[in-house]
Amino acid sequence: MAKSTKKKAKKKTARKPAAKTRTAKGSTRKASARKPAPKAAMRARADLGASADGYFQKLAPGLKEAAMQLRSIVRAAAPEAKESIKWGMPVYEHHGMLCYIRAWPAYVTLGFYDQGIDLTDPTGSLAGTGDNMRHVKVRSAADIQPDLFAGWIKQAAAINAGDASGGCCCGC
Repeated sequence: MAKSTKKKAKKKTARKPAAKTRTAKGSTRKASARKPAPKAAMRARADLGASADGYFQKLAPGLKEAAMQLRSIVRAAAPEAKESIKWGMPVYEHHGMLCYIRAWPAYVTLGFYDQGIDLTDPTGSLAGTGDNMRHVKVRSAADIQPDLFAGWIKQAAAINAGDASGGCCCGC
């Protein structure tokens, strides 16, 4: 019996038309067949948990003075708070997240976490529209109100420790 030397013809399959989606303006277009980009693997920051000394040393002179003054206020008002780098900035913890200091190009922020909304603010200096967090922007060391800021830190520490009274915002 002789073998057939005919090549098998490739079978053509009918392609389904691409699904159509509606755009915001109501017209239709073909849906993209692209796969979503793979998510990048998260790596731990090299500075996570490090001492904050290096952070403050790298700041520009005007901001450095303000940031260092804020640091000394936090340390004096909450001496039991642990200072370390988290999210690329100095973070202070005492019975949970207490506050942070973050330098931006034109100012330094002293911010408060979950207890921020509960802090007494007679001057209206605290800003923020979120559910809990509040912050104050300091453009120079002259903007710092040591008694007011220390009062907020003490109040936040008391809230974290479970004592909601926390004292007055001016440290009395």
